[in-house]
Amino acid sequence: MAIKTAGSLGSLIYAEERDYGVTPNGGWRFIGNMRTLDTTDDPGAETVLSDGRIYSDVLFTARDCKFTAELSVFRDAGGYAWDQLLRLALGSHGGSADDLPSFSAISKIASDQFFIARGCKADSLKLYADGVGKQVYATMDAICQNISEQTATLSELGVSSPPAAPSSPPLTYSAYPSSSIPGLAVIPSASVELTVSNNMTPKEGFVGGRALVAGSGIVPGIADIELALKVMSVSSFYDSLKRNGTKGFEVSLRLNNSILTMKNCHLPGDDQPSRSHDAYDEPVKIKAADIAVTRVVA
Repeated sequence: MAIKTAGSLGSLIYAEERDYGVTPNGGWRFIGNMRTLDTTDDPGAETVLSDGRIYSDVLFTARDCKFTAELSVFRDAGGYAWDQLLRLALGSHGGSADDLPSFSAISKIASDQFFIARGCKADSLKLYADGVGKQVYATMDAICQNISEQTATLSELGVSSPPAAPSSPPLTYSAYPSSSIPGLAVIPSASVELTVSNNMTPKEGFVGGRALVAGSGIVPGIADIELALKVMSVSSFYDSLKRNGTKGFEVSLRLNNSILTMKNCHLPGDDQPSRSHDAYDEPVKIKAADIAVTRVVA
């Protein structure tokens, strides 16, 4: 077995499922290279109390499976398009769908260690860059029906020709967001963080005789979409926007060949800056009812 060292983490690939929890025979696509990966594979241990202060047995109930992957993503190239992440989180490039696609995902932990998560749905997705011109990273939280034990090869998981990472440069934050707010056509933000939260609820069930927390399905709740920006404080302009309950506007953010349009936005106004004698930045938190993704020619 290969020793897991710095740089051992590899790619995350996925294939959309036709039937929930059933891995398709093909259709694998590259999502991104993993920077970090955290998994939950909790067998649901419960102790059975005895007559006294100790337990007499352990009962394993419904298994709870999840993963969180922080990813490096890239500019579009060939059959790869980074905004597939948004489709997994929204259900559609046109906006939030009533349900989200389920998918199987394979993680490469080391050169001879792979595992597959089945029946996955995106509970949340965050896209962020901590400075202008810097890389855009993605973090996906997924709830899964089940996670398999590790295998030594991809072929053991039924994948003979895995998709390769694109040869294109990383995705970067290369243009300010624009808005339809009067007097704020461009928002000169030093950083950007877009979060889509689906507030998923797993439904228990049996699969292959095993009790699983998400055995029957995963149901999306009310979507929560937030764009967090950081601008240099130069006037009371943003104070006035927040105080006046600004709403009903749109904000657009272009990342590579995709324009993300946040619709029916409002400023909640609960993000006042920490002020000082020195120069300081102002947080600008924008809530959106939905997002539409438009593909444009490079």
